Amino acid sequence: IESCVRITGVAGYMFICSWRLAVLTCTLIPINAKLQRMYAIWLHNNARRCQDALAESNSVAHEAISSIQTVKSFAKEGFEVMRYTKSVQRYYELGIIQGVMESLNYMIVNTFLMNCVVQAALLSYGAVLIWKGAMKVDTLVAFMLYRANLQGDVSNLLNNYSSLLRGAGAATRVFHLLE
Repeated sequence: IESCVRITGVAGYMFICSWRLAVLTCTLIPINAKLQRMYAIWLHNNARRCQDALAESNSVAHEAISSIQTVKSFAKEGFEVMRYTKSVQRYYELGIIQGVMESLNYMIVNTFLMNCVVQAALLSYGAVLIWKGAMKVDTLVAFMLYRANLQGDVSNLLNNYSSLLRGAGAATRVFHLLE
């Protein structure tokens, strides 16, 4: 709720400062939201895959431990170790993939799109407005500072959404196992 109130307040002030720059800023928010939505869906699905891999690892370990006498009598300790290693390896690989995707998401959406592209577009258009006399330099500086606040609040809101979907993906698998 706090992020929504802050977004509304900062966006309102930005429209008062310069409606042209505010419109430019707000046109990129839906793009950011769409990219975050796609990332959140991927996180949701990956969390389910991670829970499946973890459940498989636990299942393999439980089977081997519960029938340890049978495993020993057929001298299959190495085979059970390999089964468990493969299942843990799958969980590990999914964790590595998730780390890479988190890095790519941060690099593309937060760093490149929101920091570089938006700032360059706003500074370029702001310079044109200053050159034409439609805006003062101090207004552009204030606008850029408020844009940073807006970006932080929007990113916070979208990251919370992604985290909720990731948790929902893990919970879905747990509830499915409980049935």
